Amino acid sequence: MELSVQHIDIHCDDLDKAVDFYTNVLGFTYLFSPVDDGKAPMELVWLRNSSGVIIELTHEKSDYDAEKAARACLNHIALRTTDVDSAVAQLKAKGVEIELDPVTIEFTFDKPLAPEYRDTFTVSDGKTAQMRVAFFRGPSGERIELVQDNLG
Repeated sequence: MELSVQHIDIHCDDLDKAVDFYTNVLGFTYLFSPVDDGKAPMELVWLRNSSGVIIELTHEKSDYDAEKAARACLNHIALRTTDVDSAVAQLKAKGVEIELDPVTIEFTFDKPLAPEYRDTFTVSDGKTAQMRVAFFRGPSGERIELVQDNLG
């Protein structure tokens, strides 16, 4: 079975606030919102950034239990950047509170990374990788990790 990420769903407390955050703070582009036929239990907005990452923002219109279940399982989404320190400075300038300031992490893999999977990291010798990461939260409490993996 061949799988790739098609989109990331984030449940939102305030859809307008989430759209503003992801477009004006993180630079995503509004793609569409499905026409409301009155039958769906939620509102949807689809966004995409210049790297092709697609985020589906959802907001429940009723007591539908899916939101509670979804919140219980989402730990974080990770977004790649070429300069995490600069990205964090830009976020702080826009009033975003940083949960974890940038730190550098080094990985030594338990087995060599096959050549066809080396694109998992921008830079890797197949045995190690370095990343500089930071964490912050979106407007509905979702955890977002910034990853700079062009180190080394």
